[in-house]
Amino acid sequence: MSSRDISQREGYTKSAFDLREEKHNRFSSRESLPGELTASGLWASGQTVTPEQVNSALHTEFARRWRTAENGPASEEHYRTIFENANDAIVFIALDGTITNVNRSAERLAGLSQGQVMGRPFTQFLTPASVALAEERVGRALAGEPLPSTFEIELLRSNGRTVTVEARARFLRDQKGTVVGILGIYRDITERKQIEEALRQAHAELEQRVQQRTADLARTNEALRAEIAERKRAEDAARAAEREYRALFENAVEGIYRSSLDGRQLRANPVLVKLNGYESEAEMLPAMNNIATEWYVDPHRREEFQRILAEQESVTAFESEVYRHKTRERIWISESARLVRDQHGTPLYYEGTVQDITTRKRAEEALQNTHIELEKRVRERTTALLHSNTALQVEIEERKRVETALRQSE
Repeated sequence: MSSRDISQREGYTKSAFDLREEKHNRFSSRESLPGELTASGLWASGQTVTPEQVNSALHTEFARRWRTAENGPASEEHYRTIFENANDAIVFIALDGTITNVNRSAERLAGLSQGQVMGRPFTQFLTPASVALAEERVGRALAGEPLPSTFEIELLRSNGRTVTVEARARFLRDQKGTVVGILGIYRDITERKQIEEALRQAHAELEQRVQQRTADLARTNEALRAEIAERKRAEDAARAAEREYRALFENAVEGIYRSSLDGRQLRANPVLVKLNGYESEAEMLPAMNNIATEWYVDPHRREEFQRILAEQESVTAFESEVYRHKTRERIWISESARLVRDQHGTPLYYEGTVQDITTRKRAEEALQNTHIELEKRVRERTTALLHSNTALQVEIEERKRVETALRQSE
């Protein structure tokens, strides 16, 4: 059946498509503008076009043909070619709901031939919910209400399957503007809906995985914060202990001495005598003949001590490991000393004080060991955090890639 047959049988001598009053009409019939994509230009060019271009071109072409009443044989053949070869399903529906004509795409969509479809109510090919939606839209459109140009409905195929389609519908009017039928153009969007559902599921899965990663990251961060807090408590405790030790050392009675430039002990107070394991100064002084080799554990330590005094005249908190001279027990001491000169500037001897800092040095060693252990644990936690952040970034990038791929496939 040709387009002319349809027009003559239904009385469509001249019509336009209009879902709204003129003031709301976005798709009113008109001649194609210069450079406008039309169905005739589309088929003549042989170019690759999108379904949206075909859909728009069909509406424009139909409106232009009916408006200008191009009813010659060549025009009829051209129109029929457009109608039959359109990618979208095209259906003409009378006001009583009867289907009056369909194209080949509509046959494929319904799974039935043209003869099996024509003459049947269009509601037989819709789900109940879609029937209600279609009837509601017709009523609202007849009342002049502006409606979106496209909407989704579900069609029932001959095999019982449901197909989701994107629909565009317009009224067909006669020369007097009276609505005499409906033109519907339908596009199968089942695959698109499946892709959208897959995208939604992928998005939901990714969101779940991101939430899981975020929770893991939060737990890692919390553990790291706990480690840092523990480290701070340990450091604070160590500092407090150090302050206590320093206060103890500073307020304790110090060992006081005088020694010759060549390393003999000239004087020693009771504290220094006791520090070296002796009972009296008289016992200690004859026994200590060479401080460099007999007292310092490192025999070169005395050379460093003398070098500083020669350059700076004094030395403060010069820490060294020494022997308790009598017992040979190793201890740590802190020295502060000055170089004493005569009135001519000639060096005479050294005078200084000695503090036993063995306890503090051991505490510092313990603190250093504690710091090393804490630093190791922090590095391990930091590495775990970096791995979690890297995995999360990979998941986000994969999500973006999947979403991009899915959009491009639409």
